[in-house]
This record gives sequence, structure tokens and C-alpha cells, in this order.
Amino acid sequence: MSCNEWREIKLDEIIEFNPKESISKGKYAKKINMDMLKPFYKYVNEYAMEEYKGGSKFRNGDTIMARITPCLENGKTAKVTLLNKNEVGFGSTEFIVLRAKEGLTTEDYVYYTAISPDVRDIAIKSMTGTSGRQRAQINVIQNININLPPLHEQKAIAKILSDLDEKIEINNRINKVLEEIAQTIFKRWFIDFEFPNENGEPYKSSGGEMVESELGPIPKGWDLVELGQFIEIINGYSYKSSELMESNTALLTIKNFDVTGNFKINGFKEIKISEKVKEKHYLELFDVVIACTDLTQNAEIIGNAIMVMTKSKYKKLIASMDIIKIVPKSKKITQYTLYMILKDNRFKKFALGLTSGTTVLHLNKKGILNYKVALPIDSYLLEKISCFIEPLIKYMSEIYSENERLSQLRDTLLPKLMSGEIRVPLDESK
Repeated sequence: MSCNEWREIKLDEIIEFNPKESISKGKYAKKINMDMLKPFYKYVNEYAMEEYKGGSKFRNGDTIMARITPCLENGKTAKVTLLNKNEVGFGSTEFIVLRAKEGLTTEDYVYYTAISPDVRDIAIKSMTGTSGRQRAQINVIQNININLPPLHEQKAIAKILSDLDEKIEINNRINKVLEEIAQTIFKRWFIDFEFPNENGEPYKSSGGEMVESELGPIPKGWDLVELGQFIEIINGYSYKSSELMESNTALLTIKNFDVTGNFKINGFKEIKISEKVKEKHYLELFDVVIACTDLTQNAEIIGNAIMVMTKSKYKKLIASMDIIKIVPKSKKITQYTLYMILKDNRFKKFALGLTSGTTVLHLNKKGILNYKVALPIDSYLLEKISCFIEPLIKYMSEIYSENERLSQLRDTLLPKLMSGEIRVPLDESK
């Protein structure tokens, strides 16, 4: 097996750029927005049904690649898989659509070509335009030369990389289910008041005694408690841009908040520790933080609570100035239970009432101390719910770490496989 069968070729000869597709103006179709792409993540799992008024058009199997800064640099490139057969979807005008040419390339190989460092580096260097609106030049990307293996070897290379990406996708789905299980148990016990009574039956629907409260009926033996009675707010570290540099310490920022409300690994900013950083600013695994600013149009981030699921490659994490650390000051309530209290939609709604600003939203931090929640006076149920939730969250944390390892392995293998430095064993009989 040698590289003799590989040939140097321009991308334009093996990939169709922005292939011609048609959607009637005014027709409703599936739209993929730029913010639905996750950095260096192969799949897009959400779309919106919207009236077509313009934009890029694509089919299943196409690769959509952001061309505008900072989305391109942030790795917003994905393979479209959520459309039906022969369905045409549309998306941002800032996508470049890449389609495999039959007999020359495969869909997955085109995707991995688009995210390979050689192609990305040239695309990023080709960006022109005013600051903040720079775009990669399509003609430059089209003229990039690569060494292309024969089709059967493309499939073998893409399968190795796809297997890693699919494992990451499966892990993400597992984490989603684990989070839903934790929230479902918490809601049933602490919002629907169907916690097990002394006979193991659901309290409220089994005739458990309820008493009136400001928030409506609550179980007898429970009380309304303000957050300020059992949490402490610690402001994040106010850093200067001159402190941002390569380091084994990182800031956890609002970029670590996914728009779906979950923790995401991409978002850390490396920082040199200065003497102004206090012990209180440091974050440990499973600390709870809340976003206090927001640049999204629909206030998707502000008021959201996430838990530190991994420190990634960093020795230390610091809370940045756009978040606050929430620390339980009562032993009755663990950070796992506190996390569930703050993940409740009612808290998000309460927090939105404390925001101000137009372009940038700001949260009244002290205002959240007035949020009221019904809790049992006896600590037994609080201890029990924490015991349910803690192992689920710790398993989620392990999966986050595994996904990091898988991503690193994929990113290490990708350039070596695509360049032929590492060859894939092939069944020559096929």
C-alpha cells in the first residue's frame, strides 16, 4: 500500500461549492441558524421552521462551513443530517455549502477536509473586510490543493473519524438523558410534591396534607425560603485583557454557557494569575455558577445556572466577571440540590425580571437572593434527593471528560490520516 494512488488536486475539482438548489420564496422550510452550530462538532441537532426569504441552501450530507469571523475561527462547521430525503433546507447567508462530487469524494470525507487544519488555516488567512465582519474568500478555498486518496481509502479514513464523532454524539445524548432524569425526579418531589410518603406512595396524590402559602399549596411541614437564607453570592474576577495569555489557568466565562442551558467545554479563556485573584474567585468541580451578562438577542444565557463539569486541561479555574459563583451556606442543601433549584424554569423566569440593558443584558445579582422556593423543614428529603442526583451528575462529568479525550484523539488523527502520514489498513480484496 503506497501513496502512489493519491493525487494532488484543487478542492474545486472534487467539491461542489454552494450547489444550486431551489426553495420558493415564502415557503416554510427547515432553517439552520449560525448559533445552532457548535464549535468543532459534526452534527446539528436543531432547526427552526421559517419562511424562506433568502440564504444558503443545502441537502442532507452537505457540509456547511461558517465563513465569517469569529464563527470560522471558532470551528463552526457541520454536516447536515436532519433533513428528509430530497428535502432542501436553508440557513445563514454566512455559510459556505460544500457537497461531495459523485465518484470523486464522499460526504464524510468532504466534512473532514473542511475541518482539517490545512484547509482551515488557509480559509482563515483569506479573510477580508472590516473588523468584526471579515469573511473567508470562497475562491481562495476552492483553489486549495490537497492530496486526495482514492474513494475506498477516503471511506476508510472517514469511518475512523466518524466513529469517534458518533461516540461523542452518543455521549452527549446520554448526558442529556441523565440531566432530564435528575430534573424529572427533582420536579416530581419538590415542585409537584409527589415525594414518597411514609408508605412509599406519592405524597400529594395520596392525600398528603397541604397548607396554603404565598406560592400556592405546599406540603405540611414545608416552608417558603428565600435563596438568600441558604446561599452566598461571590462575584467573578474582573480581569484586564492584558492578563489573557497562554496559561494552565483559565477563566470560566459566559461562553461556557450553551444556549440550551448546559455547560460547554469551549469557552475557557487562558489567564495569567495575578495577585488580585483571591481564593474566593477559584472554581472547583461541581461548583454552581450563574450567567450575569448576555449578548444573545433572546436572553438565552442570562440567569442560567450551570455546574462546572470538567476543568478540561487546566490546573485551576477562575470565575470571570460576567458570572457569579453560588455557594450553599447551609449543610442541609448540597450544590447538587442547589443546581436543581436553579435549573427550574421558574428561577429563569424570575431572573429575567431582574435584567436590564439593551445590547448587553445585565442581571441584578442581589435580586436573586429574594427568589422563594418551597423546601421541607426536615432535612431527610433534602439529603435523599441529593443522594439521587449526585451520582447522575458525577457520571455526566465523567462523560464530559471522555468526550474531551475523544475530541483530542480525533484532532490528532485527522491531519495525519488526511495527509497520508498514517495509513489505514485496507482490505485489498474489495
